[in-house]
Amino acid sequence: MNDSLADILYDGGFTSAADLAEASSEELTEFEEIDQEIATQLVKAAIEKVQEDQTAELEKSDVTEETEETGETDESRDFEKPLETAESKSIEVDDTIPPESESDIG
Repeated sequence: MNDSLADILYDGGFTSAADLAEASSEELTEFEEIDQEIATQLVKAAIEKVQEDQTAELEKSDVTEETEETGETDESRDFEKPLETAESKSIEVDDTIPPESESDIG
């Protein structure tokens, strides 16, 4: 959307994506600068934007609720993870110390 189209819509009372999402393409074609194709594209894009915003807000509230319930933050979750060790990965470890050779003493 270019600035002049945004100004036309704003002056016409469409101040947000939610306003456009609720509009009909017929309402938008009342502006002489907007034809049916542009009106349809505007309404479709506005609906997608509103849905994206709602999804993002829902995801954000889910994380906030989880944090409030558990008292965890992203940082605290990282610290609570156990460190991986050779034993936890079931890797065979040779814990014998090789005897020192005379060349090591020298």
